[in-house]
Amino acid sequence: MMNGSALSAGPAGTLAAAGAPIPGDGSGSERPWLFGAALIGAPLVEELAFRGLLFRYLRSGPGGFSTLARAVPSALVSAIAFALVHPTGVLAIPVLVAEGFALGLVRDWRGSLLAPMLTHALQNGLLLLFFFLMPAAPGPGRSVGVTGAV
Repeated sequence: MMNGSALSAGPAGTLAAAGAPIPGDGSGSERPWLFGAALIGAPLVEELAFRGLLFRYLRSGPGGFSTLARAVPSALVSAIAFALVHPTGVLAIPVLVAEGFALGLVRDWRGSLLAPMLTHALQNGLLLLFFFLMPAAPGPGRSVGVTGAV
């Protein structure tokens, strides 16, 4: 099991996010559901909540400020909320704030939720792809050589 990461390999090939194993028998049958949640569910729900509702509410604040003067703090506040709802641990919060901030600026730049949803799905897909392609972390008594764990 990898410590300090958002996803880690658990017993029988299951995945654990924040210590909660994803149900599965280790055969990989849970992967389609995981990819569906990461590529469709999370981007759709999280972007609707954080960039669709919260960012838009904050962005439509009192007038008199330039567009950028409202977009930046709105993106930052919605990014902090976005980071805090992810149960990935304290070390991931700065990364998630940066991701949420970028998604907020993309939302403002494009004026639509489609661009941040697609960006979010791409980021989640790449994260899962790297996770599944990454060799197992070395355990006690194992070292990593050029060809992988030995």
